[in-house]
Amino acid sequence: GNGGAGGNSGNNYKAAVELFADAMYRGNKDVIESLAPKALWDYYQQNGMTKDSLIETAEYVVGANNENYKAQFGDDYTVTLEITESAISAADVTRIGETLSQRYGINKSKVTAAYSLQVKVVFHGTEPGEDAMDIGVVKIDGAWYCVDLQIYDEGVSAGFCLEEMAFGG
Repeated sequence: GNGGAGGNSGNNYKAAVELFADAMYRGNKDVIESLAPKALWDYYQQNGMTKDSLIETAEYVVGANNENYKAQFGDDYTVTLEITESAISAADVTRIGETLSQRYGINKSKVTAAYSLQVKVVFHGTEPGEDAMDIGVVKIDGAWYCVDLQIYDEGVSAGFCLEEMAFGG
């Protein structure tokens, strides 16, 4: 890893998806800070929201989700992911970098790879269940992060899944 500063180094973007699922679906609040790079926290700080308050908001959502899943699938439920990846062109990776640079001040040269993913979330518990996520993963400065990614002819929309989780979009 990179000294606990968040993200997942190396080529294994699946670890980043599992990390997001740890918070979103498995109720683990300890991973929240790892779901976004420092640039995200700085961005919110500059816009009048402290890192702590953003994490608290996310923690509330994680806790509420977890209570719902426990009620539905039992206290000992587990979650497995089935991930289908789609390649993203080099041109679109560049456009993603430009979007993240404009929004968060991330150095666009540090955005080096991305995939579009379809994730099937399978719940195992007192009854079976399923959810689905269409997300992206982006490699920023050597670490992978989950992003809400939409690629259009006229531009790219990209924000961190953490924000979607904390603020509901």
